[in-house]
Amino acid sequence: MRGPDGRFREILDVADALAPRYDGLYVVDLDGRRKGEPQLDYIQELSRDVDLWLDAGVQVADEAIDGLVAGARRVVLSTVSLASVRELRRSWKMSTEIVVEIAVAANGSVVALEGDWAGAKPSDVASAIRALGPQTLAYGPRGHPPDWDVVAALSAGGPTWVAGAFNLSDLPSLATAKAEGGVFHIPRSDLTSLGLASPPEVTGP
Repeated sequence: MRGPDGRFREILDVADALAPRYDGLYVVDLDGRRKGEPQLDYIQELSRDVDLWLDAGVQVADEAIDGLVAGARRVVLSTVSLASVRELRRSWKMSTEIVVEIAVAANGSVVALEGDWAGAKPSDVASAIRALGPQTLAYGPRGHPPDWDVVAALSAGGPTWVAGAFNLSDLPSLATAKAEGGVFHIPRSDLTSLGLASPPEVTGP
């Protein structure tokens, strides 16, 4: 993986360093997202010592199950990549350890491959998903800060996490919206203290 200082580091070494500090890791598998080729061998190794959620661009149910068999605690299915409602239904029948991310554009509408969901309101899509079985959702704003009114509306219907643009400074808003939790980028200060990033350069007189 590439750190914030631009240097590449072995993902297993990174996970070993971070696991004692955090309750779990949310892993975004870029090969899975971009190429449809998730790195399941790495997931198997990573999941041995940490509670791991996997976001690998799942399109169909079989891919979700592959991630769970590899050891992920939960697999994230996003409206951005999920091929159809049918595949969501199949995934749920195979395992209840899935989380559905509702990707939301800056205009407040849902980003989705599924035609009935694309452009819809997040609350409407959340209701449709929960009617199919999955109850745990992730709200994923794309390129904009979280809309906490939307988070509160989704949380009123069931467990809801905030992903993507969530920051630790948003914890008070998270609590007010009664969300289940948030997925955040690990602070550079933590990475630096663990030797996973170089200290930022300081310039001055």
